[in-house]
Amino acid sequence: MRRILHQARYCVANTFVYWGPTLLKDAGLMDVRIIGFYGAIPLIIGAIGMYLAARHSDARGERLWHAITAQILTVIALFILPAASHDPLTAVACMAAIAVGH
Repeated sequence: MRRILHQARYCVANTFVYWGPTLLKDAGLMDVRIIGFYGAIPLIIGAIGMYLAARHSDARGERLWHAITAQILTVIALFILPAASHDPLTAVACMAAIAVGH
């Protein structure tokens, strides 16, 4: 089970590192600076979302359902992301949801 989770982390990391700029380019963004800006937005939102989720988890003293919810959010966003390849805002929103859940 740990091996599967370890490989899933690589899948999500590869989505951002290798495929994120390509997805944004396919969504209609052509300027490299704009692609870089749009690519940074999900990571910033992800950092804020992870902080808020961890704070809420600590306040409630509950870890399991917070982790399950984050993983479900990531899986749903990973399934929607290829279909969102024609709209930059939807692609960024999916990538932000992946970053929060990851």
